[in-house]
Amino acid sequence: MKTITYPEIYSSENVIRILSKKPQLPQAPIEPVKPIMPSDPGEYDSRGNRGCSLFVVIAGVIIFFVVMSSDKEHKVSIILPLIGIIALSFFMFKTTTWDKESHEQKRKNYENIKRNFSLLMESYNKNLTVYQEAKNRYDIIVRQLQSEQNISKYRKELISAWINNRVNPYFECGESIDVKRGVSEDFFYNLLCEVFSDVHNNACVPVGKSFYYPDFLIYEKGLLIDIEIDEPYAGNDGTAIHYVDNKYGICTSIDEERNDYFTSHGFEVIRFSEEQIFLHTQECINVINKYVSSVLSGCKPKIEQKNFVLEKWTKDQASKWAYQRFRNTYVPVELQSSITNEGIKTYDELRYGND
Repeated sequence: MKTITYPEIYSSENVIRILSKKPQLPQAPIEPVKPIMPSDPGEYDSRGNRGCSLFVVIAGVIIFFVVMSSDKEHKVSIILPLIGIIALSFFMFKTTTWDKESHEQKRKNYENIKRNFSLLMESYNKNLTVYQEAKNRYDIIVRQLQSEQNISKYRKELISAWINNRVNPYFECGESIDVKRGVSEDFFYNLLCEVFSDVHNNACVPVGKSFYYPDFLIYEKGLLIDIEIDEPYAGNDGTAIHYVDNKYGICTSIDEERNDYFTSHGFEVIRFSEEQIFLHTQECINVINKYVSSVLSGCKPKIEQKNFVLEKWTKDQASKWAYQRFRNTYVPVELQSSITNEGIKTYDELRYGND
């Protein structure tokens, strides 16, 4: 069963499409067909069917005229079967005629190929030599085009062209946007701002009449990256969040719909666990940088720093951690008091269910 691990990386649909492309290959040379000497059809033998059929036809015609000229009664009862016999015999005669003509044509073709077979083989051998040389050149070109270095170069050019001509995904920013934040977000935001020049912690992405609120949006070298920090449970009431469901042996994140929305609208998505942000801060920064450099160089992003990879939690596990106050084991002491204030709702939200 495949598990989901942090960091989670989801590329936009355009990036996935481009990084799956390969250079178009030239048309392969066509191998010549080796001539085959047909078997000798021999002499035609109708086995006497032709003569017998002709004899029956002639005899039938004579009998027909004899009966027609006679004064016999009930001539019709004799003539109709006789006509059928004549027609059948004539058909058999024509069939053997066609069969003979077909055999004669086969014999003619055979003799023609037999006379010219040495020339056909000579021409074939020349064409085969030309084909083999062309095939060797083709194989060399294919190996060059399909080399990892050339494919990366090809994709790099496509990525560059796409970035230069793309319309950036739409999002809004503003100081008036009030978003409930986890304890790690201010901590990580300050670090991101030291590394990246264009970081937003007050962005929102329209979804119909509502919005999605990314933890951070980083605009880096033409890529818009949604950075998410996932906590296992809400600090105020211990509600399990960002967990995976296991249905019929398939792990599915409850954030899947949100991830799909972002990637289908041109955003890249990288999710870290809160634990990674505090315990492996530099590795998280490295993952973002590596993602950008990989995409821009035409390579598929992959996690190379596997020493901090963590398996995504289930709902039951998150609830257990909430009871054990698991987050207090890695959140710095000076920030632990803020955990209980996460997700605090107003009177109206609790009293009337206004989310």
